[in-house]
Amino acid sequence: MRKIIPQNFDLTNFWVGFGVWLSTLVVYLLTLAPTVSFWDCGEFITVSYILGIPHPPGTPLYVLIGRLFALVPTFVDFSARINLLSAVSSSLTALFGYLATVRILGLWFTDTDSLYNRILIYGGSACGAFFLAFGVTQWSNSVEAEVYGLALLMMLVIVWLTLIYYRNWGTALADRVMLLIVYLAFLGIGVHMTVLAILPVAALFFILKKDTPLKFWFLVAVFFFMEFYLIFALSSRPGEVPFYVPIIITFIVYAFYVFSFENIPGYLLLVGLGFLLAIAPVYTYIIRAVMSGLGAQTGAVADVPAWLSTFGTVTFVIMILYALYNLYRYLNLRKHGGLPDNHLLISSLFVLITGFMVGILVVDFRGYTSFMILSAFLLFVLGIFAFRYIRWPILAAIVGAFMVVIGIIPFIYGLAAALVVILVLGLMFKMPGWRAALMILLVTVTGFSVHLFIPIRSAQDPFINENNPSESIQTTINFLERRQYGSQSMIPRMFTRRAEWANQFGDFRRMGFWNFFNEQYGLPDGKFFVLFVIGLYGLWEIIRRRPRPGLFLLILILISSVGLVLYMNFADGTRQHPITGADYIEVRDRDYFFTPAFVLYGLAIGLGMTMLINSIREMVSGFSTGPRKLISVSLLVLLLTPCFPLAKNYYRCDRSNNYIPFDYAWNLLNSADQNAVLFTNADNDTFPVWCLQLVYGVRTDVKMVNLSLANTDWYIKQVRDYLRLNLPWNDEQIKALRPYRLQDGRTFRLNNQLVDAVIDNNTDRLPINFSITTSSTSRQYHGFQIDSLLELSGFKWYIKEHGPRMTVNVEESMAILTDTAKVRLRSLDDPSVYKDEAALRTTLNIASSYSIVADTLKRAGRYEEAEKVALIAAHKIPHATDPVHSLASIYAAREDTAKLAGLIGWAQAGDKKYMRCLLGSTKFKMGREGEAEIILKGVLQEYPSYRQAFEELVRIYIKNEQAASLDDLLQTWLRHNPDDSRTRQFLSQLREKAKELSDNKNKNK
Repeated sequence: MRKIIPQNFDLTNFWVGFGVWLSTLVVYLLTLAPTVSFWDCGEFITVSYILGIPHPPGTPLYVLIGRLFALVPTFVDFSARINLLSAVSSSLTALFGYLATVRILGLWFTDTDSLYNRILIYGGSACGAFFLAFGVTQWSNSVEAEVYGLALLMMLVIVWLTLIYYRNWGTALADRVMLLIVYLAFLGIGVHMTVLAILPVAALFFILKKDTPLKFWFLVAVFFFMEFYLIFALSSRPGEVPFYVPIIITFIVYAFYVFSFENIPGYLLLVGLGFLLAIAPVYTYIIRAVMSGLGAQTGAVADVPAWLSTFGTVTFVIMILYALYNLYRYLNLRKHGGLPDNHLLISSLFVLITGFMVGILVVDFRGYTSFMILSAFLLFVLGIFAFRYIRWPILAAIVGAFMVVIGIIPFIYGLAAALVVILVLGLMFKMPGWRAALMILLVTVTGFSVHLFIPIRSAQDPFINENNPSESIQTTINFLERRQYGSQSMIPRMFTRRAEWANQFGDFRRMGFWNFFNEQYGLPDGKFFVLFVIGLYGLWEIIRRRPRPGLFLLILILISSVGLVLYMNFADGTRQHPITGADYIEVRDRDYFFTPAFVLYGLAIGLGMTMLINSIREMVSGFSTGPRKLISVSLLVLLLTPCFPLAKNYYRCDRSNNYIPFDYAWNLLNSADQNAVLFTNADNDTFPVWCLQLVYGVRTDVKMVNLSLANTDWYIKQVRDYLRLNLPWNDEQIKALRPYRLQDGRTFRLNNQLVDAVIDNNTDRLPINFSITTSSTSRQYHGFQIDSLLELSGFKWYIKEHGPRMTVNVEESMAILTDTAKVRLRSLDDPSVYKDEAALRTTLNIASSYSIVADTLKRAGRYEEAEKVALIAAHKIPHATDPVHSLASIYAAREDTAKLAGLIGWAQAGDKKYMRCLLGSTKFKMGREGEAEIILKGVLQEYPSYRQAFEELVRIYIKNEQAASLDDLLQTWLRHNPDDSRTRQFLSQLREKAKELSDNKNKNK
C-alpha cells in the first residue's frame, strides 16, 4: 500500500472527503424520487431513455450520460435510474466543493501542521460542502432528473482544477490543467450553458502572467464590477435609479477596503465620512422602516425631502473635488521623486469611479450599443495598464472560443480569427504560449463537438424531436441559440428590463433573487442574514490575505448571482408591451437558475465559519490555558451548523414517496378513449405523459397533442408525421401558417387552427378528447366555443353529437373515478410527502372531475353515489376545495347535519365559514332555528363582514318577527361594514315601520 500511495498523499483529507461524498450520497438516495417528477424531469427521462431531442439547446451530453444510467439496472423503475444521475453528480459536487475549499484554506493558513488548524481546514471545508449540498435548491435538483446536478459537478471540478493550476502556475502541469479546464467548460455546454460562466474567471489565471502585480488583479475585479453596473445603469429607465444607489454600492466595497487595515489612515476615514453624508437620503428609508416596525405612521415611503437630496448631491460634489485634489497631490509627488501613498490614489479612484457611475445615470446614454461602446473603452484602458502582463496568444484563443456566447456563427468566425492571430503572434513575433493557445482552440472544438449528436440523432426522427434541428443548418443554429424563445439574443434583451429592480433582486414571488437566497440554508430572515454576513466575512478574509483565489471566488459568486439576475431578466408582470399591452410573469419558481450562486456561497459560509473560529481563537490567545482550550474546543461546534439546512430542508426536498406526477399522467391517459387524440395544455400534463407512454408503455394508443407546442410549425409537422394524424397542409403550407385576428378582435392562434384541422380531418376514424386541464379558450372550433358540444367522462371531455350545454356522462365517469385500476391517487393524502405549487395546482384538475360528477349526481337525486364520488376526492386529494364543498352541498341537500358538522371538523380544505353557514342554513330549513342562530352568530363573530351568514340571520329574524334582534344585527353589521348603504337604508326603513306600528298601537289604545 505504501508503494501505491505517494508519500505526500494526505490520507486524512482523503477520508474526510470520502465521508463528505458518502454521507451526501446517502441523504440524496434516501430522498430520491422513485419515478418521474413534474416540469422538465419527464422530458429528460424520456429523451434519455429513447435518445431523443429535448427542448433547445438540447443538452446532448446529459442525454447520452442519462442513457447510460438508464441501461444500468440500479432500480427497477427506469425513471429512478436516471434520477440517480442527479444524486451521484451532486454528491460528487459536494466532494469537489470540499476539495476546492481545502485548497483555499490551505493557502490561507500559514501553519498547516498544527492539529487545530488541520481540524479547521478539514472541518471548515466539510462545513461549506454540506451547506452546498443541503441548500434547498441544490438538494431539490439532486433527487430528480434535472441537468443542474451534472452541470454543477462540472463547474466545481473546474473550480478545483483552477486552484490546482494556481498552485502549479508556470509549469508544464499547469498548461495541461488549463487545457482540461477549457475542454470541460465547452463539453459542459452540452449539459447547461451556465458551466461556461466559470471560464472567463478561470481564464484570468491563464491570460495573466504569474508575475502580474496584485494591483492588476484588483483592476480586473473592478472591470467585472463595472460591467455589472453598466448593465444595471444602461438598462434602467431615466430617473428610475436615484443618484445615491451607485454611491451606496461603492461605499460598501470601500468599507471592506478600509477595514482591511490594522491602522486606518485618517484621510481614508474622511472619505468614508463623505460617503456616509452623500447617501443621506437613504436615512429617510431607514428611519421610516424603524418607525413602521414600532407601529408609527410613516407616510409615503418614497418621500425624500428635497433638501436632503440636495445635501447629498452637494456633499458628493465636494468629495469629487477632494478626490481630484488628492490625485493631484499623488501625481505631483511622483513627478518630483517623492514616495506617494498608494492608498491616497486608491481612495481618490473610489470617489472618481463613483462619480462616473452617477454620471451614467444622469446622462441619457442607454441601451445595448452604449454598453458595447463603454465596455470596449474599459477593456482598452485595462489592456493599456496590463499590456506587459498579458499572454496574448492565450487571450486570443479564449476570446475566440468565448464568442459561442453570442452565437454559433460568431463562434466559428471567432475561432478562425483566433487561429490567424495566434499563428501571427507565434510564427512572426515568437510570442511564448502560442502552441498552448492552438491547443485551446483544439480542445474547444473537441468539447463543443458533443453537439453534433443533435442534428445526427434528429435526422433519425426520434419520437421526441423538438424543433426538428436536422431540418437545415440554420434550424440547427437556431436550436443551439435557443431561438424558439424569440429572435432576439439574450444579451441585447438585457437592456429592456422586464421587471422592477426591487422585484428582480428582492423578495418577489417566483423570481426575486433574495427571496430564494433567504430560504436556501434552512435559517430564513434574521438568522440567514447572520449566515450571509459570515459568508461575506469569509470572502473578505480570503481576498485580504490571498487576493488571487479570493477574487476568483468572489467574481464567480457575483457572475452567478448579480450577473444572472441581469442576464435572465425575469418578468414580474408589471411592464406591459407598449404596442400590444401584453405582459408576462414567470410561470414557476426560477430559483434553479441561481443554483451556482447558492452552491458557491455555501462554500463561502464554510470559509467564514472557519475564519470566525480562528479569529475568536486569536482573541482569546492571551487567556490562561484551561479557558483558552475550552473556548477553542467549544468553537468547533460552529462547524456543525449544516445540521440546520439538513434538518429544515429534509421534508421539502424528500421525494422518496412522491408518485404524484406519475399518477397524474396515468389518470389522464387511462381516462382517454381508445385510440383517441388527446389535447393537453402545458408541460406538466405533457412531459409525464410522454414518459409513461415511451418509457413505461402505458396507453401508447393515445395520440397526445400539446396545445402550447402547437403554436410552432415544427410541432404541427410532427403531429402530422409522427402521430399519423390527417392534416390538410404540406410542409410549405405549415410554414406559412400565421396567427390572425377574428372579427371580434380575438387572436386565432396556430394551435386553434391545428385543433380545427384535427377535428375536421380525423373525427371519422379517431375519438377527439380534451384533457380536463385544457382551458375554455383552447376548446374552440372555427373560432367558436364548443363547450356545449362536450361531455365529461372521467378526466377528459369528448365531443358529442349535439346538446345545448356541457354535460357529464355519469356512468362512464363513475366507472373510471371509482376504479382503482384506472385511477391512482398515491401520495396526495400522505402528510409526509411535500407538495409544491405544481403538485397542488395540477392535481386540482383531477379533483374538479370528481366534483363535477358528484354535483351532477346530486342534482339527479342520487345522493349516495354522489357522496361516494366526493368522498374519494375529499380523502385522497385533501388540499382540494371543490370536493369538500360538493360533499357539503350533498349533506345539506340530504339535511344530514351530523355528517355536515363532521365534515367541517375533518376536512383539511374548503371554506370553513361557508360550510358552517351552510350548516346553519340547513338547520334553519329543518326548523331548528335556535341551533341555526347560534351557528350563524358564531360565524359573524369571527368574520363580521361575511355577508352570507348575515343574510341567513336576517331571514331567521324576519321569519320569527324578532324585530329587536334584527335591529341589533343590522347595527352590529354596520359598525363593521359602514359602507353598506343598502343595509343602512334597510335599517332606516325597519325603524320607520316599527315606529309606524308603535304609533298605530298607541292610537288604538
